[in-house]
Amino acid sequence: MNYKSTQAGRTMIEVMGYMAAVMAIVAGVSKIISGAYTEYKISKASLQLSDLAGAIVKASTVDANYEEVVNMIKGSSSLSNHRRSEGLKLIPTSYRVVKKNNTNNIYHAFGGEVSVSIPTESGMSDKFAITFSGLSREQCIELGMKEWINNKIVDLYAMIVNQKDYWYWPIYASDGSALPATRSALAGASVDDQGQCSRTSNQITWIFN
Repeated sequence: MNYKSTQAGRTMIEVMGYMAAVMAIVAGVSKIISGAYTEYKISKASLQLSDLAGAIVKASTVDANYEEVVNMIKGSSSLSNHRRSEGLKLIPTSYRVVKKNNTNNIYHAFGGEVSVSIPTESGMSDKFAITFSGLSREQCIELGMKEWINNKIVDLYAMIVNQKDYWYWPIYASDGSALPATRSALAGASVDDQGQCSRTSNQITWIFN
C-alpha cells in the first residue's frame, strides 16, 4: 500500500514537472512571437511614414506646392471633388482611411490617427509635417529613434515628441536637441526620469523638407 502511494506521488510530481517545463517553453515561444510581431509593426509604421512623405514630395514636384498636396490628402472641403479624389489616391494602401464629412481620417499601423499639415512656425512654410498619434511608450521610443535623412526621396528636417522640444539635425539648426534621438533621451536615463516618451499615449511629429 505504501509502495503504491509512493509511486502515485512520484507520478504526480513528474506530471507537474512536465507541465512546468511545457509552460516555460510555451511562455518562451510566446515572448519570441510577441517580440517579432512588435518589430514587424514598428517596421510597418516606419515604412508607412516614409511612403506617405515620399508621396507628398513626388506630388509636389507637379504642383510645386506642399500646401495644395496636404489639403488634397486631408480631403479639404475647399477643393473640388476631383482634387480630393486625387488626394485619396496619394495615401499609401498600407494605411486605413475612413472618410467622414468629406475629410480623410487616416490611421497608422498601431491604430492611432495620422495628420498631415504645413508647420506654422517661422521659416517652415516651405516644409510639411506628418504626425502619428496614439503611440505607446515603446512605439514612441522605437519610432523616435528612426532616421529619415538622405534616403533619396524624403529629407527629415526636425522631429517633435509630445509637442515638447524640437529635435534638429545639426546641419539645420543648433537650438533644440540634436538628431538622431537617443534611447536614453526618449525613454529616460533612469527609473525616475521619464524621458520624452510618456507612459501613456504619445505623439510624434516629423517635419520634412
